[in-house]
Amino acid sequence: FVGYQAEGTLGRILQCGVPQVKLFGEEISVRAHIETMQGISGHADMDGLLSWLGSLKRPPRKVFVNHGQDAVCDAFAAAIRDRLHFDATAPYTGSVYDLASGACLQAGNRDRLRKSQGTDARDRGAWDRLWAAGQRLLAVIEQNRHGSNKDLGKFADQISALTDKWRRDDR
Repeated sequence: FVGYQAEGTLGRILQCGVPQVKLFGEEISVRAHIETMQGISGHADMDGLLSWLGSLKRPPRKVFVNHGQDAVCDAFAAAIRDRLHFDATAPYTGSVYDLASGACLQAGNRDRLRKSQGTDARDRGAWDRLWAAGQRLLAVIEQNRHGSNKDLGKFADQISALTDKWRRDDR
């Protein structure tokens, strides 16, 4: 992977080391060695993208910017409008457009989801790692499906002890 993978994306999930992913309803085993090249920005070539858009023989009626974080999409759409004078927007979840006319039929939700208290980017990275570890545990459980009863019993006891240690009751 080159650069940042947003939270909740397949890229981020793969970076966390899950053994399986679900694509189009099908469980797929991850057999790839996953590497991430840090420090390479997917947004570094804004000028190149603007140059490409500006070289089109016929300007597009509408440009939709929908890849990246909200603020980056908004800024890039603004750059397209300011520099190229193209009609550009960064639609949000729930936006509905008539592609023939380019008209917005329904504005999307521009409100960001509120993070739970105490959750910052570092906490989220730890959560992603924990979730990936849980997925790996499920894969190991599946691999041991036909193990001996004695081994399966020991494994179950170890998992139970771990979950008892970390369980948080709402009492």
